[in-house]
Amino acid sequence: MLWRFDKDWKGLRREVPWVERPPSEVIRDHVRMTIAPLDRPDTPQYLLEVIDQLLCDDILMFSTDYPHAHFANSADALPDGISAELQTKIMSGNAHATYRLG
Repeated sequence: MLWRFDKDWKGLRREVPWVERPPSEVIRDHVRMTIAPLDRPDTPQYLLEVIDQLLCDDILMFSTDYPHAHFANSADALPDGISAELQTKIMSGNAHATYRLG
């Protein structure tokens, strides 16, 4: 969808000259997404590829979807195969940056 927004924006730039950046950049600056509930593919690598292609590692944040219990073990809430750096970003770093916490 982001790709399509950018493609349409490029074709219509004369009609919206005040929109100076591609829509995907605006969305990455102003939209945050949470990981719960997350419909995961059977192969963890597919999810990692999507995260990489969308450049969304800075906009993903942890959520519990309380009071709905999706996991018996809270450690299962994070997707399999993500790096320690991405885990830190999802669990705290992105929230700290979004809310400008120390």
